[in-house]
Amino acid sequence: MRRKLKMKSLLQAGAMATLVTSFGATAFAEFARDYSASVVRVLENSATMFEHDVGWITTTSGSVGSEGIPNVIRLGDTITVEGRAVKANIIKVTEILEDMKYRGEIFAHAGEVSCVVASSEASLPRDDERDRLWIYIKTCEPIEQ
Repeated sequence: MRRKLKMKSLLQAGAMATLVTSFGATAFAEFARDYSASVVRVLENSATMFEHDVGWITTTSGSVGSEGIPNVIRLGDTITVEGRAVKANIIKVTEILEDMKYRGEIFAHAGEVSCVVASSEASLPRDDERDRLWIYIKTCEPIEQ
């Protein structure tokens, strides 16, 4: 049972991270506001590094871990988790303005603020198949824009 809950949480985190970066302001303009920040605070220990690795035979995608992610992340910081490093060259913030539903279930509540930290635009979680490494912060507080 615990494994199912963990997988659901990973899927929700992945869906939210994709929302943050994949949909432009035109698609969800009335539901969310996206912008960049230079410093963010991680709230509730909610930061996790994710990896998407496209190989010749198999593709893997999932959580790298959380240990080593600081409570405050600034542009230019290098964050290392389990030997993998992300330089914070990009910090994207998404503020949810209205509840967002999918198939009758609310997956993002009004007032929630999440962030994605990556080394480059190419490393942000998107639908295209390529290697990438990023940090998703489920609950964050932008300190400086």
